[in-house]
Amino acid sequence: MILKFKLKGKASKKEEFFGKFRLGGFSSKISYREHLKDLNKIRISNDQNRFYVNLIYCYKIIKNLKKYILNRH
Repeated sequence: MILKFKLKGKASKKEEFFGKFRLGGFSSKISYREHLKDLNKIRISNDQNRFYVNLIYCYKIIKNLKKYILNRH
């Protein structure tokens, strides 16, 4: 979003946080595969290089092959 809308980023301190998440939320209910697909769609819609996006996708599959094969959350 920073690139697409030409926003300025702001650094934060290590101890600062901007949100609080609970177990059982949306992200814990989708599969790892769906999560990776959503990340790809977001990156491509933000005009990131398709080759680079797909390279990251493949890297993440290899890095978490067991999770990808078993389709765990």
